[in-house]
Amino acid sequence: MTLNKKINFFKNETRRFMDFFGLHNWDITFAIEEDSDNEASCWSSSIEDLNSNRTITIAYEVEWLKQENNLKVISKTAFHEVMEIMLMKLRLFAENKTLLVTEREIDDEVHNIIRIFENRIFDKLSKEKLK
Repeated sequence: MTLNKKINFFKNETRRFMDFFGLHNWDITFAIEEDSDNEASCWSSSIEDLNSNRTITIAYEVEWLKQENNLKVISKTAFHEVMEIMLMKLRLFAENKTLLVTEREIDDEVHNIIRIFENRIFDKLSKEKLK
């Protein structure tokens, strides 16, 4: 598989997982990362930016993609980055050194994540269909 096909596969898998979890309120930009120890990474510039709009950058390591031929590994890396996005606001709350973050804001974000799991995977994990 060519490098461009791998890049497109990674991007499409990222979008597929974002769609699965209903993370439609994120504006994603993809970037190339070079000389990184990570296969991929994601970041948002600040909690202020995240509160006004949910913009995120996902970067993929070109050398890793050149060498990686296992599509499952590429897909799992995309899934990992989507999980990072899901937890991004909590991470930025913890790293924040300038804004006062209230307990209510943290609780709201925790419950936002819980609702995502309730809405997207609870039925898939339930052994019995409940009425």
